[in-house]
Amino acid sequence: MQIGEIVYSTRGRDAKRYFAVVDIYERFVYICDGKVRPLEKPKRKNIAHIKSTNQVNDIIKEKLQQKELNNRELRNILRNFDINKPSFESKEV
Repeated sequence: MQIGEIVYSTRGRDAKRYFAVVDIYERFVYICDGKVRPLEKPKRKNIAHIKSTNQVNDIIKEKLQQKELNNRELRNILRNFDINKPSFESKEV
């Protein structure tokens, strides 16, 4: 897991939605989508409750490091990602 990675939430109220990882702390990540979870108020999420897409968006990563990313850009990136990727469901173990 790394900053700028696009992840899929598998549990909770935000399940079945894509987010971007904006910070990492131990076994938790902080995720945002630019709409329900804006950059100003990221969601703390257990790593076990998300599924990695194994794709790091370079635009998100660079702009987060430079503190230039805004919610509109984040929404547009995630919307385009969501359209181009088939959704997948978490398999319960």
